[in-house]
Amino acid sequence: MNLKAGNYKSILFICSYNAISGGLIAIFEHAYRLKLNGYDVYLTFRHTDGKTPNSVFPRSSEINVIDYGQRTDFDIVVATFWTTVYNLADFSADHYLYFSQSDERLFYKKNHPSVAWAELTYSVAALCTVTSAKWLAYRLNSEFSTECHYAPIGLNLSKFTATKRGATDKIRVLIEGSGKTWFKRIDDAFKTAENVSGIELWYVTVDGYVSSDWKPDRVFKELPYSEMPSVYQSCDILLKMSEVESFGLPNLEMMACGGCIITTAFTGQEEYAVDGENAFVVEIGDVKTASHRLQQLIDNPDLRQKFAENGIKTAATRDWNTLKPTFADAIEKIIIQHPAGNAKLVLPKLQSLSQAFREYEAMQTKVEYLDKWREGIQIRERHFIIRIANKLYQLLGKHR
Repeated sequence: MNLKAGNYKSILFICSYNAISGGLIAIFEHAYRLKLNGYDVYLTFRHTDGKTPNSVFPRSSEINVIDYGQRTDFDIVVATFWTTVYNLADFSADHYLYFSQSDERLFYKKNHPSVAWAELTYSVAALCTVTSAKWLAYRLNSEFSTECHYAPIGLNLSKFTATKRGATDKIRVLIEGSGKTWFKRIDDAFKTAENVSGIELWYVTVDGYVSSDWKPDRVFKELPYSEMPSVYQSCDILLKMSEVESFGLPNLEMMACGGCIITTAFTGQEEYAVDGENAFVVEIGDVKTASHRLQQLIDNPDLRQKFAENGIKTAATRDWNTLKPTFADAIEKIIIQHPAGNAKLVLPKLQSLSQAFREYEAMQTKVEYLDKWREGIQIRERHFIIRIANKLYQLLGKHR
């Protein structure tokens, strides 16, 4: 049954922010391949930072990137992050999908209110779910009885290619990620490297933040994604010390470029990393072992060569052009299961949840404003101002 050429043609992906991330790169790649399968594909951002142009993302010139609300009628609408699930009701569609790339509750500290709101998105039983990771499909099915369709993440092997490292006095070690994002544990990566001699340390910071405690030899701030292959090709070892990742795409990109990786055992890395064969895998937060493993790689060029060769082979199995199953395969299965669509089942619950979430967002905006206001008050005025702020908080709390 050739559904891609049938009645369901137009697809919208709702994205939250246009900040560069592995998750957003995967969305653009999936969207592009849906276009190759005959779909009319659109992508919109709920929020933009005003700095990052859409052109920095792969395939962006081949996808219809539209302003939010510019068009509201589609055959299929896809939420791509938990907050965008609450935006699905802004659009008319036959099919509503959720492309979930991680257990998004893990992006917040345990008692953060967003944990509960993220969890609620998994409670919309009729919302068809596509996941990019096997571990996530298993977790959502076990905990919420969600029927998930797997559409794995790949990489563009025409851009991420292996190059021979030149002879240098120092081994070049790469750390990458958002410095302000707690679960990236960038501090752990720098602690891993700080007592290891004979290295040159490069840091690619997505958000531009560099702590005064970190001592990189070279820093790349807000580097365009198109320049990342040359960075990987210039480095020997990537340190990925995250606590939470959906997959850890930089690890695979480094493998494709012929480098070695030391990664923590976050969920997702098990799809490609084999400890002692193509990577070193350490427990989350185990800086001591990671430092020891780093020294091992530095001291043993044969081991680096082994990891590099095996990593290149591993990366070759994740080529976007040959990767199966595809997002199009997932959509075709969903349409077979729900030929009339799932809108009538999803919208009643989603509309009430969306209204409640908007009220929560408005309250959070007020609280954040008050937080910033309080931070700017001089010490000598603080006792008086805090009393006023507390009163405001109490009044706001009564209207939640």
